[in-house]
Amino acid sequence: MGSVRTEHICFGLLMLSFGLLNGFASAELSSGEVEVSLPPVYSVHLEAFIDGEQAAQAVATFTAASLYPVWIDEDPPVHHVCFGLFSLRLEAESHVLHMRERGLSHSAEVITLAEEPSVRPDLDVSPNLSVFGLAVLPELSMVDGFTPPVSEVRVIDRTPTYIEVSEGVVEYREEPWIGPGGEEGRRPERIDELDSLLRTVCDEASASPRDRLNDCWNAVQALRADGRYPEAYAGVVEIEGCMPIGSGAAALCAAERVRLLLEVARGKIVWAAPESGFSGIGTMIEVRNEALEMLSHLSGSSDEHIKADAMLQLTVMETYFFDREFEEARLLGEEFLSQNSESAALRREIGVVLLRLGQIAFVHGDNSSAQQRFLSLLTLDLAPEENFEGMDVSFQAAGQLFDLARSQGDINLMELSIWYMEDARAVHPLVRRARQQFTQITHPDS
Repeated sequence: MGSVRTEHICFGLLMLSFGLLNGFASAELSSGEVEVSLPPVYSVHLEAFIDGEQAAQAVATFTAASLYPVWIDEDPPVHHVCFGLFSLRLEAESHVLHMRERGLSHSAEVITLAEEPSVRPDLDVSPNLSVFGLAVLPELSMVDGFTPPVSEVRVIDRTPTYIEVSEGVVEYREEPWIGPGGEEGRRPERIDELDSLLRTVCDEASASPRDRLNDCWNAVQALRADGRYPEAYAGVVEIEGCMPIGSGAAALCAAERVRLLLEVARGKIVWAAPESGFSGIGTMIEVRNEALEMLSHLSGSSDEHIKADAMLQLTVMETYFFDREFEEARLLGEEFLSQNSESAALRREIGVVLLRLGQIAFVHGDNSSAQQRFLSLLTLDLAPEENFEGMDVSFQAAGQLFDLARSQGDINLMELSIWYMEDARAVHPLVRRARQQFTQITHPDS
């Protein structure tokens, strides 16, 4: 999980990434191998020295503090003291946070290596940040009845994120919190509530194992919503470590962890001006490879395994979508729907696939297909809890359907899309904007 992997994967696994295999990734794979794109290789930079003996002494000091592997990256005349090798930037960031909390290195930072070191350090790294202290509770590994994700306790109000389409530009927007003095930022009382929640979860010595894990899972969602991603990631890894290997709960935890990686790597996407967007933490390639690796290890036929399989396949599709490789994303989406369109248990995943296919059609100017996809999504009538964290696919589809209808001068479709928007979020800036534009078109003299 997260360690640097081989440059090759089985041909059958690559075929899975294009949606050409049915069932789980544990199906029989071809013995042929093909080369795939590798994600960047990350390390944590601790210190730098000109004197080689000082660098060696620093390695010994960090190792004595139970930090390993610590190694030296030679860049004459500088000796860089580094920690670990990672293929996931978010994992490396969570280790940096752990080091700072332990007081080991306040200058630690994640770096991207131009190439792997000639002397490769051990890939097994010292224990990561413990958000909840679950490692000291071995009875949690045998917990029965915990199935993530549980119903979330949203302590933190996430600022609504949505896609706006205007004059052919598709972008993510956020509504910032505005303080009493006009300042923007996070609600201070929400920050206090989150820290209080974390203290409560860590002190729950009397809680049952199942209740403890449920509270930890809810705390992860709160960290995630507040943008504290390294802690959220470390928390998911910690919970995942409590699940019996090969169980449905372990599969769902792994899938949720990969979805978190996607959310963080996605950042804010501005299609018409990518350089003005926020690229997030990590890359789509590393997320895709992690999802494919999880799929290759997935086996089982329980409802949890089926759900995890669908989540991971969706993640692979979306990594292509966010990398603007729309044809690959479209093929994966079409294949997913052909296999799962009638599954009542996968409505959340189907909704995202329909949204992405509609957006791809819209970007390509295929308004008929885009309209069909958006309307198919809206007629699913997804409940708010049938969305991934931070998403509202029905509202996004309705908003894009409105702009599509406006560009075509279709009054009836505009009115229908506004109805769907209001049904999803009655009070929202985009709803007001759509109403104003609709009124200007239908009553230009008013």
